[in-house]
Amino acid sequence: MQALEGVNVFEPGTDRVCVIPDVVVVRTDRIVRVPGQGEGVLPDGLELVIEITSSSREVDLGLTRTCP
Repeated sequence: MQALEGVNVFEPGTDRVCVIPDVVVVRTDRIVRVPGQGEGVLPDGLELVIEITSSSREVDLGLTRTCP
């Protein structure tokens, strides 16, 4: 496992980034490289996700997307 900051989390079955959490702990065997998007991980490779909220709850809720 490895702790990373600002890592791309890719939507399964696509090359689309669905979220970029502030800090994650990932299974290193699940790190992938997607052409044009860089390195990231699929949701099933996430062991821990940490999101640091801003001072505005509305901004956080408005900008946050989730993977299916």
